Amino acid sequence: MAAAAARAAVLAAVTVAATLLSGCTTQPLPAGPSDSDVARYYAAISDSRWNSMGFGPAVERPVVVDAQPVAPEVWAARVAGCMNDAGFPNYSAQGGGLTISSSDGVQTTEERVALYACQELFPIESDAAGVLSTGQLRYVYSYYVRFLVPCLESRGYDLGDVPPADRFLEQGNLGVWNPYWNDLASETDDRSALQTQCPPMPPGIADPYSR
Repeated sequence: MAAAAARAAVLAAVTVAATLLSGCTTQPLPAGPSDSDVARYYAAISDSRWNSMGFGPAVERPVVVDAQPVAPEVWAARVAGCMNDAGFPNYSAQGGGLTISSSDGVQTTEERVALYACQELFPIESDAAGVLSTGQLRYVYSYYVRFLVPCLESRGYDLGDVPPADRFLEQGNLGVWNPYWNDLASETDDRSALQTQCPPMPPGIADPYSR
């Protein structure tokens, strides 16, 4: 009886979500990402990585061609090997992560440029697995503002400011915003129940932001 009731609650929540989002449950889902969508995603990742290095305009950004996407489990070893080849032997892969051994912990500009280039050469191939097309991002944003945000707020959660649609569409694949990223129901059981009542994504689209 309890399992049947739980299933019924899930189906009811999904049906309400789909109805509020599209006005009917038969609206076709937007097409998935194209090659250009994925390319834009990688370009945005590159821009974010370079900007995070904190270089001034005097530092020339290297252009990396023929990137070689690798599986997550070998990424650290490939980047460490790339850094070693570039003249930085203090990089190694230990425990599945990239390890840097240094006496003072200070990275020179040359070293940071090399690290950027090595990470560009060996992107993690699974990074693009959750890329959404522009149409899918519009669909998700509409679901957020028309169903998910009201659903969560009606249960007493303060989600703060909702980003404008243009910002979400521009940076959505980088994880600019998701209502569930607030500290909602930290207890596992409570969060599971909340996600049943207020599904984190619209029907038919997997959650690329789950964490």
